[in-house]
Amino acid sequence: MKRDYRRSRKTNIHLKELEKEAAVVCQDFSAFCGYIIQNEVKLAPRTGNIGKKDCFAINQLLHGREEYEKPVYLQSRYPLIGFFYYVALEYKILETNATGNKLGKGRNYQCFHEASVWEQYALLLAVFLSDGTFACQGGYWYTDRVAELWDLYVDRLMEWAAAKEFCIDGVPKKLRVEMDSYLFRLDILAPYLEELALVRVCRKPAPEGDGGERWWEIEARPLLEIVSDIYENMEMEESDELSDNGRGTAAKSAYKNYIDRFLQGEEEKMSEIFRDTTAPHEAQTIDLQVSVRFTDCVRVIRMNQDDSLYDLHDAIQRAVSFGDDHLFSFTVGAGMMKRTYLHPEAMNRSTDLSADTRLCELNLRKGQKFTYLFDFGDRWQFDICVLEIREGAVEVPEVIKAIGDAPEQYPCYEEDMELQVR
Repeated sequence: MKRDYRRSRKTNIHLKELEKEAAVVCQDFSAFCGYIIQNEVKLAPRTGNIGKKDCFAINQLLHGREEYEKPVYLQSRYPLIGFFYYVALEYKILETNATGNKLGKGRNYQCFHEASVWEQYALLLAVFLSDGTFACQGGYWYTDRVAELWDLYVDRLMEWAAAKEFCIDGVPKKLRVEMDSYLFRLDILAPYLEELALVRVCRKPAPEGDGGERWWEIEARPLLEIVSDIYENMEMEESDELSDNGRGTAAKSAYKNYIDRFLQGEEEKMSEIFRDTTAPHEAQTIDLQVSVRFTDCVRVIRMNQDDSLYDLHDAIQRAVSFGDDHLFSFTVGAGMMKRTYLHPEAMNRSTDLSADTRLCELNLRKGQKFTYLFDFGDRWQFDICVLEIREGAVEVPEVIKAIGDAPEQYPCYEEDMELQVR
């Protein structure tokens, strides 16, 4: 039987009081966005992340800030900034310019900031529940696996939450939580749990190897019971869809579950954030300038936005007369938003992205650059720049401009063969 928080007898705290707690979280996110826009923040050229000085300044605005005294740490040492950065860019609340070196207002900025507290909080919550990508920005040796294991971490937390009584006569209880080294990872979850007003950490475990207890003492805050309820219902209703369609569907499910429960019939202002934006771009062509790195070879390829990265791979191979006999990858974006799309045979993890992804799903813009790597041994590298996007369609991808001769795919191999013949 599903629980309905509005009819729950477990707590007497009014929704308006809970809304005040959620509002603090939304204020932090707004402060993050406001600083970025007002200060015209530029991104680090190499990483695509926010620089040390700006991270330090933003950190001072947050309720759950890190206690750093100097601006000497990278974005990877500020988990909440990484979380807000990911949400803002993933849902186009903020966007980079075409060259990827500066942040500004995104296409969804206005609708987000006009939305209610519950809608704003629901988006942050949906990302936390469904997508651990934001927690992969570094700082620990195991962060390369965080996204792959995120569902497990959150599921363990929600199992624990569902089994506890959080309040006695409206007074939150302090609870001790055992932290194991692999399956729970409360050390990863804690900053986000505190920022989302789900728990308050009262005491952390002693550092490993110091002989101290491996327990966390936390105070469960009222919003945790609501989130536990939402997560339980989300899994019961959407389990098949979640496993098949990935993080985007999972986030949308979590968001809608929350909104249906708390918006209570009011007009939803943020629905377009989860709207499929690829359809309007399907009847468009895109001109891509492809340059073979360290050579004078340049080809401009025109193709449809509805074509896939795999189609682009084929077009590049034909344009430079290479033999399609090796694996490849495309890398789009930078920093936390960097995505690598692989040849299907190179995919070996559930979190890997496929080169079957269509160009329109990448939301490419004029002037944007990305890279193509062919042959993981010889490592042929290609730089790609979006020259133009226009209405229309072509039957097949075509080369509309060619500069310079195509390089030999195996120059050393051919020279060795000539020496053997002699």
